[in-house]
Formats: sequence, C-alpha cells, structure tokens
Amino acid sequence: MGLNYYGLCATNAAYTINFLNLIPIVIFIIAIILRLEKLRLNTRPGIMKLRAIGGESSGSPGHHNILLGTLFLCGSCLSYAFWFIIQAKVSKEFPSKYFSTMLACLLGTIQAVVLGIAVDRDPSAWALHWDLQLLTIVY
Repeated sequence: MGLNYYGLCATNAAYTINFLNLIPIVIFIIAIILRLEKLRLNTRPGIMKLRAIGGESSGSPGHHNILLGTLFLCGSCLSYAFWFIIQAKVSKEFPSKYFSTMLACLLGTIQAVVLGIAVDRDPSAWALHWDLQLLTIVY
C-alpha cells in the first residue's frame, strides 16, 4: 500500500489505477510460472484466461517524477501479487485463520514502523497531538 501511495504522489490517479487493475493479471502470470495455475489452451476457460491478459489500459501521467512513480507502482503490483499468492497458500496450510491474520497485521505494523522511522527520523513527527488527525486514527 505504501508503494502504491508513493506511486500515486509521483504520478496521477488515472495512471495509478491502471496498475491496480494489472494485479489480477500479474497474479495469474506468476501462478502459471510457479505452476500453481494450469493454462489449458485447448479448453474454453483457458482461452478466456489468455484473452483477459491481452486487455489494454490507458492513462497519461502528468507529474514530473513519472519514472520513480512507475517503479513504485510496479513494486506495488508485484508486492500485491505475491501477497495474494502467499495468502492463498497459507490459508490452505495454516489451521487458524484468525491467528495468521493477526500475525500478518503484527508483521505489517513492525514493517511500517521501521519504514516510518527510516523515512522520518524527527521525534516530533511521532508525537501524538490532540487534533483531528488523532481523532481520525482512533475512529
């Protein structure tokens, strides 16, 4: 989500949404490469899956940091794809879905804190203030 946000800041919404629409296609391609999905070209569903990959998208970014934004958006697309593939495998193997969700949230929180500290090391940025921002988070 963070990569998607930074890609949005560097490009525009129309360009960013194209990358979100590519996530199912990237998941499908990675699943075929990892042999998690079978592409049977001699069947009707297999042909339809292949045609779905050929969909075109359009969008013209208007911001100055298009290369960096595109890299962030590509990283976001790949991250989402691998996340969904890993979640599908974990949900089949791990007996407790609530515990695995809690672990995922905990690890995501730890990663966000580490990344946040790396991006903004100013201690005053981490201080809580009684304002609308805190109320929004609590809500």
